[in-house]
Amino acid sequence: MSKRVTGYKEVNGKSIEVSFWYQESCRNVYKSVFYYVNGKRVTANKKEIKELLATAPDIVTANCYFWRPGEHAWERRNNEERRLAEVYNWLQSEGFEVTKA
Repeated sequence: MSKRVTGYKEVNGKSIEVSFWYQESCRNVYKSVFYYVNGKRVTANKKEIKELLATAPDIVTANCYFWRPGEHAWERRNNEERRLAEVYNWLQSEGFEVTKA
């Protein structure tokens, strides 16, 4: 099962990449989002990324530190698939070439 969604896009001569990773274990929820412009990792405050995040689903910008994972394994796997699908669909709607890894 894939736990990572990555999208690539060219905007105004710049290569933008968004990499999203989400996983639930028995006790914790883990989420990572990385942004790259021209192959260099940048923060969400970069102009190109800020504009992109205006339409992002809540999971991309949410702090999941205090979240509780699903009680059962099937709940956790369903949550993972739902979150990944949410980001996958958002990236596709923004014109990214999207891959699951």
